[in-house]
Formats: sequence, structure tokens, C-alpha cells
Amino acid sequence: MSARHEELFEQYVADLRAVAPYVSRWWKDLIQAEERAVESHEEAVRRVSVRWPVGLGAHPRVIAIVRRYFLACVQLN
Repeated sequence: MSARHEELFEQYVADLRAVAPYVSRWWKDLIQAEERAVESHEEAVRRVSVRWPVGLGAHPRVIAIVRRYFLACVQLN
């Protein structure tokens, strides 16, 4: 891997770490909202997972980060 690829990867990881607390809170809020409508935590998790099958990776901020670095790598390559 080139030095520029490594630099991009380090930035990518840093950006994902930066949004992780926000995205984790979003996921927990989805589950808590669903728990109010169903009888169990497990059912709430199942229902949220059906709606958001890739979990935290479905959040728009995560998608934006992945897209940004994918395009940067394509340009670099």
C-alpha cells in the first residue's frame, strides 16, 4: 500500500471514530423507540434490524464517509 493510501486509510478510520458516538446513539434511540411498541428488547432489535439490515452502516454519515474515501481511492488509483 502506498503512503497516500495509508494516509487515506488513517483519515477514514479517524472520521469513522468521530461519528461513532453519534451513530451509536441513533441506533440505541431507534431500538428504544421500537421497544415502546413491542413487548421485548429482542423483538425491538429484530424489528429495527429488519428495517436497517446493515445496522450502523446505514446511517447517512457513515455512508458519506465511505463514499468520500472510496472516491478518493478511485482517484488515487
